[in-house]
Amino acid sequence: MERPARAPWRPAEQTAPVPEVPAPRPEAPTGKVYPGLVRDGRLYLDVPFAQKDEAKSLLRAKWDKGARHWWVDASQVSREEAARWLP
Repeated sequence: MERPARAPWRPAEQTAPVPEVPAPRPEAPTGKVYPGLVRDGRLYLDVPFAQKDEAKSLLRAKWDKGARHWWVDASQVSREEAARWLP
């Protein structure tokens, strides 16, 4: 009873804390991924959905969710082995 239930009203810009400036992020690699591209040791392939199990068993292909393409290790798989799924 001796003190008010809440503080007096002030506009939001007077009470809001100053936002911190975020640290700059490292830039993402420019350009899109496409079949036949070798980036960071990965050879990207164009594998149809129906042939994904075959590519996984023959070439140990893996799915890159961000790039939305299948890829293989370029040092382990030659272009001749992967020619079926290259443009």
